[in-house]
Amino acid sequence: GRRLAIAGVALAGLLASSPGNAALPEASRSGPTSQLEARLSVVILDGKSDASGGAARTEQQNWLSIGDQRVPVPAALAKGLHTGSVTATISGAVGSRPGDIAQALRSGAARVTALHQAGSGHRTTLGTRQVTVVPVTWPGSEPAVTPERIKSSHDFADRFWNGNTEDQIDLSLQKIYPTTPIAMTRDQITYCDNFAVEAAVRQKYPDIVVDDTHHLAIVTPSWSQCWWGGMAMFDSGLLWINGDMPGSVWAHEFGHNFGLGHQGLMICYADVATRRVVTLSKMCDDVTYEDPWDVMGARAVGALTAAARVQLGTIPASARHVVSANETITIAPVAAKSGIRSV
Repeated sequence: GRRLAIAGVALAGLLASSPGNAALPEASRSGPTSQLEARLSVVILDGKSDASGGAARTEQQNWLSIGDQRVPVPAALAKGLHTGSVTATISGAVGSRPGDIAQALRSGAARVTALHQAGSGHRTTLGTRQVTVVPVTWPGSEPAVTPERIKSSHDFADRFWNGNTEDQIDLSLQKIYPTTPIAMTRDQITYCDNFAVEAAVRQKYPDIVVDDTHHLAIVTPSWSQCWWGGMAMFDSGLLWINGDMPGSVWAHEFGHNFGLGHQGLMICYADVATRRVVTLSKMCDDVTYEDPWDVMGARAVGALTAAARVQLGTIPASARHVVSANETITIAPVAAKSGIRSV
């Protein structure tokens, strides 16, 4: 199954207007202990491209979904777990309704002390995935992104995933809703409360399905208060696009929906002074985004890595090989129909 190595990130001020995104106070260690079934989710925020074309910043949020409520959880508790079903151990008095449990966690009356995997983890569903897009505006916002621009960006993403999975993933655009006006408070706008936008969309269109094979892309107007250009829920169907972003950003966010993390590169140095770069050494840094060939890296339009294809399931086990010492093998192109494609 897929596992996440989740970095602890300080989200200072981000989404602070929403109670569900505030930092959780420390609860008393005394009191009753209970366990409940919940779902672990990860939202990945991707920065707008800088002048050199690379993404300037990325952050991750870890969320526990209890019924229809979401509460943040520390990265340390989520580290190494699959997204999906978990059993949460809670210290402190909580009620039986999701809203009461979430409120107890937010107020500090209770706290999550442990998470344990309850399912086998998520597996990308190949085949046709239906996409619904809702462009929104709010009073005083920039104009909405036009349907023509939305369709152009979606179609780019569809062509990319279709071509890079040998037609095994198809993004079928089902509907672009009319521009939908929503109400946003000043704080929600200032602190980029993406969940407030989602809640408003779901309230207006409660019948929209979001799951492994149904994506909901919420397209905001150009939101200058937000540093991110796109964000997506890992192993889910939910994504947000900030304004008129190119199709490569859409393709990147869909990749997170499919369960793919970021691709980067390794920079190695000759010594601890890090002044001279060498091909390989014991002093190397992993640099997120800096793979210039992968859509999950610097948002280029080149082919997916073999590792990403293995994760998606488009390279079968028969095409993978574990290399032993002094062995010579022939590697076929990743898009080939036969031969070794991953080592």
